[in-house]
Amino acid sequence: MTRALRSVFLSAIAALHLGGMLGCSSDSRSEEREGAFAPAPALDDTTKVTARSAAVIADGCSLDTWQMGALASAPSRRVLREVVLLCLVPRFDGQIGPADPSARASLRAQVASLRQLGYEVKLGLSFTDEAGTQFDGAQASTLLLDDAWVGSVVANLRDLFSGSAPIADGVDVDLEHLPTNVRAAVTSLFARLDGALRPAAAVDAFVPPASSAAPSDIPGFDSFDVAAIAPHVDRLRVMTLDYSADPGPTIDASWAAAAGAFAAGGAGSAAVDVAVPLYGYDFTSAGARPVTYLEARGAADAYRAPIARGSTGAPHVLYTDAEGTRHDCWFDDAASTLGVLHAWTPSVLSPSVGVVFYGLGAEDPALWAELGKVWP
Repeated sequence: MTRALRSVFLSAIAALHLGGMLGCSSDSRSEEREGAFAPAPALDDTTKVTARSAAVIADGCSLDTWQMGALASAPSRRVLREVVLLCLVPRFDGQIGPADPSARASLRAQVASLRQLGYEVKLGLSFTDEAGTQFDGAQASTLLLDDAWVGSVVANLRDLFSGSAPIADGVDVDLEHLPTNVRAAVTSLFARLDGALRPAAAVDAFVPPASSAAPSDIPGFDSFDVAAIAPHVDRLRVMTLDYSADPGPTIDASWAAAAGAFAAGGAGSAAVDVAVPLYGYDFTSAGARPVTYLEARGAADAYRAPIARGSTGAPHVLYTDAEGTRHDCWFDDAASTLGVLHAWTPSVLSPSVGVVFYGLGAEDPALWAELGKVWP
């Protein structure tokens, strides 16, 4: 899953400006080619999706005016119950960043503004450095196997989330790409967080998706003993993201439903969410990078490329940039996201399994209004 969404917003703006300039071409055929969508799957606005709890994840400690505007809208407030800010960072000395007083004050003010809108607010603890670079598996395992370091992290989180003025309603722990030698240490971390924070503050866990136990179909899943972790957390958020390693959709509804059902089978009393991406991926020979809806649309306009739809209904655009690099950019719009949610009927995915939308600010601007029409 992406931790680089912040870097693509400026690219999206630049692409839109470029698309606007190229849209002035004298080519009489450009209007019908630029960013033209293939027909969306037919969806009846009166057909409700299955009622589920819903949350959204934003990358960072503060939200911009776009993100706050989306959350302040009536449809979003109807659909969403929780906002998770991927914000906290465990430092090498066991302290929790951001630690300076002004940053902490700004974070508290952001949480307060979201609470005023009616949201429960949780903070994500991401195992990255403060520049946003994800710890590699070896580095993360060294820290998790250091009992003194774990004790310091837990104690500092307890200070943040306890007392008369807890910083937020709970913490979501985000561990990724771990080797299997930390399986017991990961369970121990959640047991210690349980003792230090619950029930005053919630403890949630991001877990890799898998639809079978042996062998796991996702690297890293075997580092998590879900059945052992579940008694110590309030919610398991299954990261059903990044479905395609090669050009293709960011989520597949059937695969995500199977992963959600598998996690729910071992979750005990813990609630379970499946993740729905709000971002997409631009695949090139150099690799894949996350893109926003606006960046994908901007590229389609700039390079006068039609937007097709794949077998899941997700839009994608093929184009060659000015340097000769071939792009296959896959993303989601309101129609494809609603298609995923409509596919999760009660017989496919239990209504007890919630949804967590990942990447606030990367979405189709029409998404929340369209969701509001079909939300029970």
